[in-house]
Amino acid sequence: MLVFWFQVLTAKRMTLTETYTAEESPSVAMHLVRLLVEYCRQQGLQPEALFAEQGLRMPEDADARVSFDAFAQLCARAARCLDDPAFGLNMGLQARPGHLGVHGFTLMSCANGHQQLERSLRYSGLVNAGFGN
Repeated sequence: MLVFWFQVLTAKRMTLTETYTAEESPSVAMHLVRLLVEYCRQQGLQPEALFAEQGLRMPEDADARVSFDAFAQLCARAARCLDDPAFGLNMGLQARPGHLGVHGFTLMSCANGHQQLERSLRYSGLVNAGFGN
């Protein structure tokens, strides 16, 4: 399930066509940003450089959120730097429950795929406000 989500995220060209207020803007929890940072470092890519190219600083606050668009651009840039057309798949393979916060541990407690899908839909907003329910 995680692998699929990351593949979809990096395969699509993420553009926001709607106007959002700061409170409504789709965002990604720091758990996923941490996964991106860890994966880039594992691959020998300095995430600080990716953030700087996007005009962003490396977030330090564990409760912070990053705009969905900025996260998608960071993932797309990392995929190009690594020359990895399966970046989303490869990063997703490195994901652990902690990369999804409470949502990840909730998914681990599911008895089957159907229950995982139901809970994923219910709690997805905890990880990614862009996929809020």
